Amino acid sequence: MRPSVKEIIDGMSWVLDTRVAPHVTQKWAASYLRSIKGLLLHLSERVEKEGELLFNDNQVVRELLKRQLERIVDSDDEVWVDLGREIEEALQEQWRKPEVYLTVASLEEENLCYRRIVDSLIKAVHENGSSLPAGVTSLIHEETVVYLKEKIEKEKDLYDPAFSGSPY
Repeated sequence: MRPSVKEIIDGMSWVLDTRVAPHVTQKWAASYLRSIKGLLLHLSERVEKEGELLFNDNQVVRELLKRQLERIVDSDDEVWVDLGREIEEALQEQWRKPEVYLTVASLEEENLCYRRIVDSLIKAVHENGSSLPAGVTSLIHEETVVYLKEKIEKEKDLYDPAFSGSPY
C-alpha cells in the first residue's frame, strides 16, 4: 500500500520539523515535541524491522530454552521442575497455524511467553541455582547473559538515535 506506514510516519515527522517546530516557543511544548519526534523516529525504524527481529529472536530464544531444559530436566527441586514444565509447554505450543501469515502480534505473543520464561530462568538461577549440579548454574547464567547482550545489540537501531542525545 502506498504510502507505506514508514512513509506516513516520516511525513508526520517532517511536518513537525518544518511546519510546527519553528512556531513552538514554550519550553514545555518544545519538550513534548522532542518526545513525539523521538517516538516517531523509533516507530519509523520499528515498523520495518520489528517482525524480522521478533521472528529471529523467537528462533534464538527457543534454542536457548531447549539447551537450558536439558540442563534442568533431571532436577527434583520444585522450582526447576516447574520451570522445566513451563519451558516444555512453551516449546510445544503451536503459536499459529503453519499456513497462516506471521503477524507481528502473533510473533509478539510467542516472544512475550519466551521472555517471561527467560525472566523466570534468571530468577531461578539466582534463588535456586545451588540446587543444580556444580557448573550447571554458571553455564545457564553465562548463556542467558550472552543471549540478552546479543538481543540488545540486535535491537539497538530501534532505540538509537531515537532515544539518545540531549533531552533539551
